[in-house]
Amino acid sequence: MAKLNRFRVAMGVALVVLAGSASAELRLPNVFSDHMVLQRDLATRVCGGASPSETIRVTIAGQTLSTTKMQTLIGSWRKAWNQGNFPFYFVQLANFEAANKNPAGGNGWAKIRMAQLKSLQIPHTGRASAIDVGVANDIHPKNKEDVGNRLALWAIKNDYGRKNLVCSGPLYKGITVEGSKIRVGFDYAEHGIMVGQKMGHGPAKEIKGGSLKRFAVSGSNNTWFWADAVIDGVTVLVSSTNVLAPVAVRYAFSMNPEGCNLYNKDGLPASPFRTDHGKVNIFFT
Repeated sequence: MAKLNRFRVAMGVALVVLAGSASAELRLPNVFSDHMVLQRDLATRVCGGASPSETIRVTIAGQTLSTTKMQTLIGSWRKAWNQGNFPFYFVQLANFEAANKNPAGGNGWAKIRMAQLKSLQIPHTGRASAIDVGVANDIHPKNKEDVGNRLALWAIKNDYGRKNLVCSGPLYKGITVEGSKIRVGFDYAEHGIMVGQKMGHGPAKEIKGGSLKRFAVSGSNNTWFWADAVIDGVTVLVSSTNVLAPVAVRYAFSMNPEGCNLYNKDGLPASPFRTDHGKVNIFFT
């Protein structure tokens, strides 16, 4: 919100969306336009829609504010309830609809999941993955038990003192290019990582001798190929005979990454991720 000191002002509203992995789509009501008239000493509320973690910058009469959708949502609830920065735990979108056979992925909710993952930068937040409990033909999967248990792990660890508890599946931490391969490192992998299979309720079980699926790799030309992915300690080595000089990796980066099977040995699924972060700027003037 911005308070303006003049009764009337002929103005342009400039909004900038700085998108990392999220889809840069900002939607504004028709009421916002050039030469708007605002009343003095009243808060100016700017409303619209954007993906959860896109950075939105609003400039009105020389005054600028910036925020993200999730930051605004969480901040407004914390302010309304007046309990300080209380914990806020959320569920990352489940797998849904038909599987995407394109290794580049990026369809449907893939980019929204990346935005949700980025929301972990907000203090005192946590994210439970539902990437292995969805149903292709049901937007409301019936397995609520695993989702609830995964949310509870964050609270038990951060709010009830069980500091040694692992509360998340592997989260992408970084990559190292090693010749024709890329090594991917993870947080929440201190007990090891595995090829897993989720059957019914409860933690996934390790599949000895199984192969990792849903990894893709590209070179500098941004052409994506399905990759061979092999667990090496607490990292994953990713490669493809079609990409001799790899630069980026994607994992489970689609609406329904059917068959994605990277877990930690605590039985929790790895979050979908991408290591490439294309930047898109959109200007409204």
